[in-house]
Amino acid sequence: MTEKKNKYEPQARYDAHHTTQIRLKLNLTTDADILERLDEVGNRQGYIKALIRADMEKMRIHGKGILRDGILDQ
Repeated sequence: MTEKKNKYEPQARYDAHHTTQIRLKLNLTTDADILERLDEVGNRQGYIKALIRADMEKMRIHGKGILRDGILDQ
């Protein structure tokens, strides 16, 4: 058991200093379309990151602000 603990310790240290987790709560009924799409893609994390980066690039090119609570900040 000690061997196994030591094997994962460096990864846990790295994760603690260099990563964060974000949890997303989706409704099985009202978000069924989103859940279906996420089931279709092979890499959910990569898909979501690509969508966010594409949106950021679009905002940069068009000079738009960020949508917060339905209001566009500029």
